[in-house]
Amino acid sequence: MRVALRLFIMLVAVPGALLWLAWELAQVHPAPAAPTSVSAAGNPAPPTAVDAQPTRAELAGEIVRQRRERAAQCVGRGLRVANPDMRGAKLTLVVATSTGCRHGCEAERIAERLNDDYTLEGLRVMLLRTDDDGRMDTPMGVSTVVVPDCAPLFAPLGHDYFLRHADGSLSSSGERHEAALLYEVGLEFDPEPLVRRHLNLRN
Repeated sequence: MRVALRLFIMLVAVPGALLWLAWELAQVHPAPAAPTSVSAAGNPAPPTAVDAQPTRAELAGEIVRQRRERAAQCVGRGLRVANPDMRGAKLTLVVATSTGCRHGCEAERIAERLNDDYTLEGLRVMLLRTDDDGRMDTPMGVSTVVVPDCAPLFAPLGHDYFLRHADGSLSSSGERHEAALLYEVGLEFDPEPLVRRHLNLRN
């Protein structure tokens, strides 16, 4: 199963993420026309290295900044309807499920397990459903909210996760999506190492 998952990530998810990155970059920063300077003779001078456009890293960084703003808005909307103790939690794992996660998909089962395993360590888990399919069932002990407007944030890589700290800051806008944006790598859906690291637990 793990071999098949890795093959899927390398052959499908990563190329898809790179295509999505290219589309995002085009939306955020459409290629500008090269600035035209004028020579002493009054003729347009050819573009020089000074006219260089922003680098891929700079563009990816801008997309990440925008994503984190949107993620913070999604979490804020979720917290308004979540259990009151979530707002002051030491550390909150936000598990965002994309459309198609119905009838207890793996991401929701992982959220429930981590909630059971790390509650005594100070972790709270918020399940952020982006598919409003009318389900009333929720994983045991997990605060569950539905915010359909946040669905585009977690496409095309699907389910994602990130941490919210007590001061309201986020570890990312989605660990899997940011890894694809910044490092061009595909991450499996595995929040536990991130949780343990931020709880200062040995892996």
